[in-house]
Amino acid sequence: GNAMSIQAQVEEGATGNAGNLTLETGELLVSQGSQILVATLGEGNGGELTVNATQIELIGTNPINGFPNGLFAGVAPNATGTGGNVTIFTQGLRIVDGALLDASTFGEGDAGDLRVVASDRIEVMGFDPQGNASFIAAQVNPGATGDAGNLTLKTGELLVSQGGQIGVATFGEGNGGDVTISTQGLRILDGATLDASTFGKGDAGDLTVVATD
Repeated sequence: GNAMSIQAQVEEGATGNAGNLTLETGELLVSQGSQILVATLGEGNGGELTVNATQIELIGTNPINGFPNGLFAGVAPNATGTGGNVTIFTQGLRIVDGALLDASTFGEGDAGDLRVVASDRIEVMGFDPQGNASFIAAQVNPGATGDAGNLTLKTGELLVSQGGQIGVATFGEGNGGDVTISTQGLRILDGATLDASTFGKGDAGDLTVVATD
C-alpha cells in the first residue's frame, strides 16, 4: 500500500482548537510510511482521535526515513496547547516491527490521554531494522515541561513479547502519566517490558496492572 497520512492538528502560531478525528472501519492497517495524527504545534488544543474498528494493525516503519508507522497524539516543541485524547475500540490490536501508538508531549502543553479497549487481545511485539521496539507510549520528551497523558488498556489478553514495550516515561520537567492495565490474561515474554520511569526532573507515573486470571 501507499503511504497515508490522516491529520487533525493545530498549526504553528495558531490559537484555535483543532477538530476531532473519528475513524470507523472494519480493519485498519497502518503501514508503509502511514500515520494517523492529532497534534498541536501552537496555542490551540489538539483534537480528539477516536478509532472504532474490528481489527487494527500498526506495522513497521517508513522505509524512506525510518519514522514509525502508527497512531499519534502529540504536543510539538514550543507548543502550549493541550494534546488531544486518543480512544480506540477494537477486537484486536497488533503493534509490530517498530510501530508506535503514542501520546506524548515535546512542549509546554500537556499530552492527551490514551485509552484502548480491545475485547480480544492486544499484542505488542518486535523491533524495526534499527532495533527500535514496538511501543505503546505516553511520555514527556527531553525539553518538555508539560505532563504526559495517562495510558489505559483494557483487553481480554495482553501479549508483550520479542522486545515490545508499554510504558510511560518522563525525560523532561513534566510529570509522567499513569498506566492502568486491566486484562484477563497477561503474558510478558522475550525481553518485553512494562514500565513507568523518570529520567528527568518530573515525577514518574504509577503502573497498575489488574489481571483476573
